[in-house]
Amino acid sequence: MSDQEIIDRLKIRLDAYAQAVASLSELDSEQEYSDLEKTGFLQRFEFCFELSWKLIKSLLEYEGVNTKSPRESIKQGLKTGVIANGDLWVKMQESRNILSHTYNQSKAIEVFSSLANYIPIYAKLLTKAQTTLESIS
Repeated sequence: MSDQEIIDRLKIRLDAYAQAVASLSELDSEQEYSDLEKTGFLQRFEFCFELSWKLIKSLLEYEGVNTKSPRESIKQGLKTGVIANGDLWVKMQESRNILSHTYNQSKAIEVFSSLANYIPIYAKLLTKAQTTLESIS
């Protein structure tokens, strides 16, 4: 894949990711939400996670590092400095896996209570990706 193709993919992923982060950022940890609203925020979190690891993958591709999975992308992202806060990224991946693979109401409530902690981490990746894209465009 050419550098321009990588940059074009990065732009597309960055745009989608920015929208997903903005949507999740509407969460107000002080507000009470209905079960339906909580489910919506959990879905937004899953969107953010999926888009985040693919954005990390694109950033790594530009640096010449190829990854195939969320775990590998996060691991390489931490190693190369694309992302920080490794413990929290691992926790986010575990939360996403709980929701996607073993949906359980009590575990979903536990994940919901962690969402506010994840938003700043997603925002940091957004800033990093925007800065990187500005420097290479």
